[in-house]
Amino acid sequence: MSSTEARPAARPAIGFFERYLTLWVALCIVAGVACGQLLPRVFQTIGRMEVAHV
Repeated sequence: MSSTEARPAARPAIGFFERYLTLWVALCIVAGVACGQLLPRVFQTIGRMEVAHV
């Protein structure tokens, strides 16, 4: 009598984006700080924008 065992479904491998998520976050932080230093007027203008006094 042969017994066939049902295998559990294999989990998909972690994706490229998920694998390097910490790196992406760090790069976005660095890019945001760099943009704020290089283009301060743009971000000051954005900061002054007000919607519904919020």
